[in-house]
Amino acid sequence: MQVGVEPLAQFMRRICGSYVYWYNKKYARIGNLFQDRFKSEPAEDDAYFLTVLRYIHQNPCKAGLEKTQRNIYLKKLKYEYNLSIRQIARITGINRDIVCRA
Repeated sequence: MQVGVEPLAQFMRRICGSYVYWYNKKYARIGNLFQDRFKSEPAEDDAYFLTVLRYIHQNPCKAGLEKTQRNIYLKKLKYEYNLSIRQIARITGINRDIVCRA
């Protein structure tokens, strides 16, 4: 994916359209899946940016996808940065058994 080649709204419309097509086919349904179109607004000051960032990082916990913020942090270290359990335990000081469960 190249940045700047396609406007963000057009890119999101294409992605959402493909997902809706797949979802409707899988669940034998028709019609719109998303009510509103994609919206974005700039985070113009640091305080608002930190609020948005906190919301993004805490969302999996609030949605019940993860039990704790620590699990999200450990999975990020494990998969996004490709660190081993031993490396994560050494960096964070968290017991290896806890890292394995995340």
